[in-house]
Amino acid sequence: AARVAEAAARDGAALAALPATDTVKRAAGTTPPRVAETLDRRTLWLAQTPQGFRRELLLAAYAAAGTGASAATDECALVERMGAPVTLVPGETGNFKITGPEDVARARAILEAPVAVGVGYDTHRFAPGRRLVLGGVEFEGDGLLGHSDADVCAHAIGDAILGAAGLGDLGRHFPDTDPRWKGVSSLALLREIARKASERGWSVGNCDVTLAARRPKVAPRAEEMRARLAEALGISPAQVNVKATTGEGMGFVGREEGIAAHATALLVRTAR
Repeated sequence: AARVAEAAARDGAALAALPATDTVKRAAGTTPPRVAETLDRRTLWLAQTPQGFRRELLLAAYAAAGTGASAATDECALVERMGAPVTLVPGETGNFKITGPEDVARARAILEAPVAVGVGYDTHRFAPGRRLVLGGVEFEGDGLLGHSDADVCAHAIGDAILGAAGLGDLGRHFPDTDPRWKGVSSLALLREIARKASERGWSVGNCDVTLAARRPKVAPRAEEMRARLAEALGISPAQVNVKATTGEGMGFVGREEGIAAHATALLVRTAR
């Protein structure tokens, strides 16, 4: 832009452009179209933006064109009709105009990250008398304390997805002060989280969760958990991984006071 402005101030009119590197054919007015001639690409340039003009020159060009100004594809063409020179300033290959949907997609691919990674962590203490739900699967034994069904596995994954999408955390979207979420299945929360991420242009590439628990035994039902979590997220079970550790008997997990979950999520940019 600076080089175009400098050339316009000096010469009256200038535009960024690229020398043509492809062979250019001029078509004859036939159906189907046929080649009339091959143009000398050494004299051809592909116009870009920006274009720059001295104010008085551009006003004069519009005045001279009158109602025919709308037929020109750019302002330089109006200046050219007056016989005024237009300086070509070498442009850049990455400089393109936003004209159609494909240009918007191309710009997004340049400006927006193609992937994002989030980390989630959650803990819940055991609470006798409550259902124990992990990854959408009900286990035998004491449940976990929480406003929803306290599915610590789903909560950690949800937090990881929200983090990757730049949407804050679970508490921001599903506060324990909101009666709508009291006792609700955390799979419903995951569906809502996946929808929110989709609105931001993301789809879930994969997620991985590790449960730290002395009880229950998670491994025998890990595949069932993967299927439930994947269904809630709208992805394949192959994109979800569930594993567990006992924590080597240390900390609150070792004392069997509760369960912790660590999760990571990879989000992939989707076309919009």
